Amino acid sequence: MKNTNIIPNILSYAFISLAFPLATAALSAQGVSTVDYYLRGNSGYAPLTEENSLQYWSLTRDEYTAPESLPGADAMVIIDRVNTNGSSTLTFARGDFHKPTTYYAIRATVNTELNMTAQLSLVGDFTINARSTNPYSTDPNIKQLRLVSQTADFLTVGGDMILSTDKYFTTRFSLYRSTSMKVGGALQFDWNGSLSDTGYHAFDMSDVNENSTGTLFTINLGGLVSNNRAVYMTSAHSLTSNFVFSNDSSGAFKGGSFEGVFATRDSVSSTANFSMNGSGRQSITIYKAANAAAHGIAGIGGRNDMTIGEVSVSSGELIFNSELAVNSVLLDGGSLKLTAPEGVGDFIVNAGSLVYGGPLKVGNLTVAAVDEVKVVFSAEDLASQYLVIMDYGYLTDAFDPDAIFVAYDESGNRLGGTFALEEFSGGSGSLVYTVPEPAAYAAIFAIAAVAAAFARRKRK
Repeated sequence: MKNTNIIPNILSYAFISLAFPLATAALSAQGVSTVDYYLRGNSGYAPLTEENSLQYWSLTRDEYTAPESLPGADAMVIIDRVNTNGSSTLTFARGDFHKPTTYYAIRATVNTELNMTAQLSLVGDFTINARSTNPYSTDPNIKQLRLVSQTADFLTVGGDMILSTDKYFTTRFSLYRSTSMKVGGALQFDWNGSLSDTGYHAFDMSDVNENSTGTLFTINLGGLVSNNRAVYMTSAHSLTSNFVFSNDSSGAFKGGSFEGVFATRDSVSSTANFSMNGSGRQSITIYKAANAAAHGIAGIGGRNDMTIGEVSVSSGELIFNSELAVNSVLLDGGSLKLTAPEGVGDFIVNAGSLVYGGPLKVGNLTVAAVDEVKVVFSAEDLASQYLVIMDYGYLTDAFDPDAIFVAYDESGNRLGGTFALEEFSGGSGSLVYTVPEPAAYAAIFAIAAVAAAFARRKRK
């Protein structure tokens, strides 16, 4: 049965206009021909995909111009007006999708709610610019964007999904089942206030709605970005969220840099997993809830930190900095730079490169690599003659570290030196690296410099 429940929204908010003509002109310059469709829902419900749905659309902004057909893959859908319900006005725009639908892009400047009993796909971007004076809470009325998922793979965005505000912005997902969404570009949180302003983004992956019963939410992304302020990532219900980074349909990976706090109420137990499968660089920094205020997120210092489950890398470059402990790490290719002062439960090394970010505390260490595994050091690292890579509690299988690990500097020069295991009583120990003697290290760079000079002369 289709859900038609609407929770009245009592928020007041200010509209922030976007330059839609400029956006459309930019698309035209790229050879993309689009048609503007303005969402004009004139009731609390707007079933946008039904045969009688033309009444909810206009081809012009300031006066009603009925279209001859429903918007399609060339439609630039513009949501800049709230729905009306008889003589009263709702405080958000709302649309229902009951058939699979494709638009070119969506641009919204008002609080928006989309209910999907069928899949919605966008060729380009999903952009919404809205604000609230109220920070996130479990009050269901606080929302700048609410997406209701009643189907598998409910949303696919070919370009970027950009959420923008200069105050507070709350995104809510009501998951009627375990499901997934995909953003080919970056999921981007733009916070445009001044440094002295209060406000932040909150991203509730399973909102307080009693029908939000899905326990698994997979978010496939071509990048994750936070601009100017950390993001509060939360869930009102217990949830496992998988952040999967992968290339878009053209094989490109946008990547980006993200900072956030992953926390919930004490009665909620949620886990976040991260998988890097893209071909570019993604940086993620996770702060403890207790430290959230220092990063612009006030009022959640007593919240319960989410569990950081698995961090895995198979390609590309992942920089992962976590103030929280990490349950498990799998390096199966690509490059990983990891800092986790609270430690890692299980660390498995099969292939790839490990960029040194300081000593790691590891419970169980498994090294099953066949080919060499690069360990990359900075010049600052190499100022020390002896570096601890990992302190481990248990080594699952014996291996020869000097036959597996190979040291490199940040310029790609092989360094030499030796890797060794220092074993202690009870099965614990350390994986350590001894830096080459300064004379040998200088010789490596001299040889590299001569080779580079010779290559330049040959090009001339």
